[in-house]
Amino acid sequence: STSKLFSTPIWINDNVLAKQEIKKIRDLIKMEKKESPNGHVKSNIGGWQTSPGFYHKLIDHRIGIMELFRDVILRNVLEFVVQHEQILPFEVESKNIKYLEVWIDGGWANENGFQHFNMPHTHPESFIAGTFYLSKRNKGNLIIEDPRDGITGVERSVSIEPLKNRLVLFPSWLKHGVEPNPSEKYKRSSFSFNVQLNYLPDKMQSYQRESMFCTRNFNKLKLDCNLPNGRYFDISYSKNQNGDNAKSIDNK
Repeated sequence: STSKLFSTPIWINDNVLAKQEIKKIRDLIKMEKKESPNGHVKSNIGGWQTSPGFYHKLIDHRIGIMELFRDVILRNVLEFVVQHEQILPFEVESKNIKYLEVWIDGGWANENGFQHFNMPHTHPESFIAGTFYLSKRNKGNLIIEDPRDGITGVERSVSIEPLKNRLVLFPSWLKHGVEPNPSEKYKRSSFSFNVQLNYLPDKMQSYQRESMFCTRNFNKLKLDCNLPNGRYFDISYSKNQNGDNAKSIDNK
């Protein structure tokens, strides 16, 4: 028999928002760039980036498109988590805990011009990292590094093309970077974010604002969830679930 040991899942969804919704997000980013032309320097070498507080700024002002985007991200994160709960690292035996809370704790916009790139880095103090691509002319692939040390003679990274309307999720401890943008004409545009997850033995311990709260139905093997906007949905799960949208770096 064969078992997969220490697999690293990556979630890719290529049909996230409508064309008009993406344009609304890009318009918000253009407005922010006019207000803060110098941006914020983190892992980016060149280019322009907002602070991680950009997401909360838009949410606090009840910008409709960002509330929709938030809910889409949270639902994708939940599907990613429940499909790979057996291999994503937790400090608890997660499947035996009834309540689950998921929230975005920071989000920022990125624009990389010609030869601009992002150094390899991780996102400490979060659970899932993600990015969403906003331009059909994006160039400069996302590079995910193999987390195993001491391996020689094998490919050590995975390259993901930044296609417009593509959402990518991965464990925040996974080292990643962005290749230089080879286009002198078009900027590479994206929105990145960090997501937190908490397992709660008691519903009363929920305290995060703008969070999605789910209750595990052990009999029906599903999660009953409420989004921050009050909408309800449920997601089925099983002990051996394998998602269509998830790819993995299989560390055998």
